[in-house]
Amino acid sequence: MTTAQERKLWLDAAIDVARIAGAHADAWFRKRGSLVIEEKGAQDYVSVADKKTEALIIEELSRRFPEHAFYGEESARQKPAPGQPVWVIDPIDGTTNFLRGIPLWAVSVALVLDGEPEVGVIVCPRQDEVYAAAKGEGATLDNVKIMAAKTTALARSQIGFGSSFRSDAHTSPDQVIALQSQLKRQGADVRRLGSACVQMAYVAAGRLDGYCELHLNSWDVAAGLVILREAGALTNDYTRGDWLSDGNVLVCGAPGVFDELVRAAEG
Repeated sequence: MTTAQERKLWLDAAIDVARIAGAHADAWFRKRGSLVIEEKGAQDYVSVADKKTEALIIEELSRRFPEHAFYGEESARQKPAPGQPVWVIDPIDGTTNFLRGIPLWAVSVALVLDGEPEVGVIVCPRQDEVYAAAKGEGATLDNVKIMAAKTTALARSQIGFGSSFRSDAHTSPDQVIALQSQLKRQGADVRRLGSACVQMAYVAAGRLDGYCELHLNSWDVAAGLVILREAGALTNDYTRGDWLSDGNVLVCGAPGVFDELVRAAEG
């Protein structure tokens, strides 16, 4: 059982380090034309900016918490021991946006303990926005409390949507098309912003009414889960099974549209 004092210590560190990393990544963004880009898979890219930003986050947090584990998108894949805190990191979520000069990308830092996210921070450097939350303490945007939208019908909603081109057992193009079509048939205005973290943060702040994606990795989601829940949004049981290594489907939304979103995602 964590204490409020521990969560505050972790949250303050996460905000500080995510801000540092955001400034570091933003410097790369401004000279992105010089980056060497590697292709990890179909429509799945990584650059030196992602790798160096993740290394910076790990270095900064390791200095503060040498006994903690790290799990990130680009390199760190430490499976935590029972009771060992693990930092779950996405150094640049929305890499394709980043590389194309689209300013919707984010740095995500979360602290997970015994399979449950305790602290989450999402920094959007281009907008100079910091979304932050610790379990039981509420969620903030730039230190101002935020809450999910009060929308009560999918037919009046703005819904974030995501998909990837990963060739794996989690999703198929037909499933993605079917979900998007179902949302549109129910009257939702469906938007794809290109960053899971940004879309989760926007649901927490009431800018979007919901967001769903048929498979997301843990580093895409861990910070956002805390922020969403503390802002009064609802989420599916993303943290079931071995979500840290395998990921899961994500559905999140304002309380008034969440049940309709879940039904749509379930087909």
